[in-house]
Amino acid sequence: MTDAARPSEGASRAHEPNTANVRGIWWTTAGLLIALAVVSLGVWYLLGGYRAEHPDVPPPTAYPQSAESMLHWESPNADLRRYHQRQHGLLHEYAWQDRASGVVRVPIERAMDLVVRQGWQTRREADTAAARPTEWEAASRVESEVTP
Repeated sequence: MTDAARPSEGASRAHEPNTANVRGIWWTTAGLLIALAVVSLGVWYLLGGYRAEHPDVPPPTAYPQSAESMLHWESPNADLRRYHQRQHGLLHEYAWQDRASGVVRVPIERAMDLVVRQGWQTRREADTAAARPTEWEAASRVESEVTP
């Protein structure tokens, strides 16, 4: 027999074994079962807090609408459209929040522009800034003092 017809010695070692690693399968199964038990216990522990009674939360019967009335909307598309229009108005239109105290709602784009230009004020900074006249108030005082 020539060398070309003879199988090489490495060829017998190159194939995959016919048997499965039973010990590895058992360890993997045991590990998965332990992980499942740990996760299940964790979820059971976390959800236990939701079963506790909370006296500050009103019972479901105290809510103004029942579930049946919410399921029987006559025009859910129109309600959703009105809701989106109302939200759009809150975000994109000027309006008085409290006219007596001078609180105005500003469109979101304008508010972001003002924050970028002037910076974000804390409550303490806003209180001290309110005590000082603004540039517009100072200019109007100067004009009123100049004009007879």
